[in-house]
Amino acid sequence: MYQRSILPDLEYRLRHLDIVYTLAYPDIFVTLDGENLSAIVFYVGHGHRDRLVAHEQEARTACQCEKCMVIRSIWDAGLMVQRCIQAEGLTNEEGMELEREFIITRFSSQHLVNVQHNRYRRRKRVS
Repeated sequence: MYQRSILPDLEYRLRHLDIVYTLAYPDIFVTLDGENLSAIVFYVGHGHRDRLVAHEQEARTACQCEKCMVIRSIWDAGLMVQRCIQAEGLTNEEGMELEREFIITRFSSQHLVNVQHNRYRRRKRVS
């Protein structure tokens, strides 16, 4: 009798389904005016694994969105953006819902540049 392996399904889910991730200031990050932003999340997103680095690729362009300006300010300090996968193996719908939940509850602050669901912001969402 043929027994199907679970491993290919797991590999498929991890490679082809969505992740929910955060971008944060590095562990030692203080602004020029003395505000300590160490390890504070500034962006929550979801998508395939390559989406995790796409924001930094975008920041290398002339984009002037707040997210890209934050990334460049971290680089200007000679530091790296902290990337963290919060959940993986999600469908697109699960990823969108979890991203929204994280923006509203878990990571909501005046430093979060996602703006659609952030109660501290009034503008439209940054991509």
